[in-house]
Amino acid sequence: MSHKHSIQWLTGTRPGLPSLRGNLLLAPVLVLTLLLLSGPAMSQASVRNAGMGAAASDTSALDGHGIKVRNARKNVLFGNCKRSKTPSIVDYKKALAATPEARKCREDGIDKNSAEYAILKQKAVKRLKKVLRSIAVEEGRDCVVKKGAIRSKGGADVVDLTDKIVSALESADLD
Repeated sequence: MSHKHSIQWLTGTRPGLPSLRGNLLLAPVLVLTLLLLSGPAMSQASVRNAGMGAAASDTSALDGHGIKVRNARKNVLFGNCKRSKTPSIVDYKKALAATPEARKCREDGIDKNSAEYAILKQKAVKRLKKVLRSIAVEEGRDCVVKKGAIRSKGGADVVDLTDKIVSALESADLD
């Protein structure tokens, strides 16, 4: 039954079909059924956001908190970018190069394809994240993101922690 015919049937204007006029219990059920059968045009998301614009589905834009990050799984090093009120950035390559493990790789000329290099790099990343987390908490920052990964600041003041992290890593010794 087409949409036009359904409306005619509900209102009793289509000849040859019984009218639902006066049946207050059945009419709302049929209207809801018609909406559900109308397909993706009235999907749950479109009904939820109808008339509210694009901002309705982006809560971070509504409450003024959070930042938008490219590939958050890869680029967020600490915290939650969607709930961040005090975000910060770090030059990841520069900070990683400042670790004692990276210095050992450079000084000893360890091949990048070797198992020793893979182990040292894994330790360097672990050390960097530990130092990064402690400095971020010390500075009152709730999120640290790789430099260049932020798409939108959302009105937040973003601070660069690279120099503090690098100086902490340069003073560290190899375990």
